[in-house]
Amino acid sequence: MTREEREGSTRFSPEDALSLFTQSLDLTLRKHKEELFKEIDTRIGAKEAESVPPVKQTPKFRYDGNEKQFSFNGERLSELEKTLKLIEKDSPALAIQYLEKSIKALKERNKLLCIADKYGWDVVFEYIDDPITEGPTTQQS
Repeated sequence: MTREEREGSTRFSPEDALSLFTQSLDLTLRKHKEELFKEIDTRIGAKEAESVPPVKQTPKFRYDGNEKQFSFNGERLSELEKTLKLIEKDSPALAIQYLEKSIKALKERNKLLCIADKYGWDVVFEYIDDPITEGPTTQQS
């Protein structure tokens, strides 16, 4: 094969170049469109997940601690239901945020339970009410 034959086979006609450019542009636009729709779906999914109703009504409990634990559990259930909806809507980043929030709250609750078991609930309430401890450990029993 001569040099001229090789060069002739790699040259594009204007129609070929235009066709290649059009295909590339179409592919890029399609990808951007998919990303935009995915972002819109994610935002809609987040709003729908936020609309999950909380636990309807807290029953009457004989002990305050049981009522507080019921309320705490209801909040975690709500977060998990939101997470499930986000997974169904293919919004894993938001689902992960809700899971991390639930994990953090459960760890904090277990920490308070351990303190209460060792020192009593009075110490826990004092710990919670102390402004120095404000931040991640403000869940009440």
